[in-house]
Amino acid sequence: MALAKDLLRLGSVESLGGVLHLCINLPPGEVKSQICQDLLQFDPGPHRGFLLDSLAHVDPDTRRALSQSLGAHADAGYIFTLVNRFESATDSLTKSSALQLLRAVSSKDAVTGLTTLLADPQRATSAPVINVAAQVVAQQATAPIVNTLTARMDRTTDPKDLGELSEIVAGIRTPSARSALLQAAKGNRDATLPSTRRAAVRALENFPGADTMETFRVLQSDPDPEIRKIASDSAARMQGFLGH
Repeated sequence: MALAKDLLRLGSVESLGGVLHLCINLPPGEVKSQICQDLLQFDPGPHRGFLLDSLAHVDPDTRRALSQSLGAHADAGYIFTLVNRFESATDSLTKSSALQLLRAVSSKDAVTGLTTLLADPQRATSAPVINVAAQVVAQQATAPIVNTLTARMDRTTDPKDLGELSEIVAGIRTPSARSALLQAAKGNRDATLPSTRRAAVRALENFPGADTMETFRVLQSDPDPEIRKIASDSAARMQGFLGH
């Protein structure tokens, strides 16, 4: 562990290679766990490319730690590096590693990069990347992110992809997404299709309150029968929860 800490402190490509060599040859246990923990907290800085290339050659525990580290320090530009790597890869390990990194991103700048990716109707992006990007941004959903996700749903024609996006939107719980979900449930320029609006209506059940109940009341007269049913059922459950 002392050797690994010294090598990480040096922070060169050669020293990082030494740490990875140690991890590969260590059996599972406390020492390896501690080194992986140190890798997880390591700022990759200018060595992101080296560590990204190393993912294909390390064991699963080390790969997980590196993915968390690279993802936590990712910016918007790096998002597109990962997406391009996924799209151009021919082997499953490189593809799964790229997705694992995308799942680990957390910075505001990285989320902005993923939102930009989802908002671009001209970019041909694989369904697995879209699904992961949508999952990540939904966890930090704001009104603009909700609008991006619902607009993406409106453009999606594949039933499987649409179903996955629907579940992601329906699971949004961040308070900053509430106003946009209220508007999307009623229908707006980013949520024109009944299938998109249904997902927003389902999400509103995560936001109990008077304005949600009023929206459910309005939607019980909606032209779409499924929206009427979802709104009615959700209102009944919420009314029981609110106690009136």
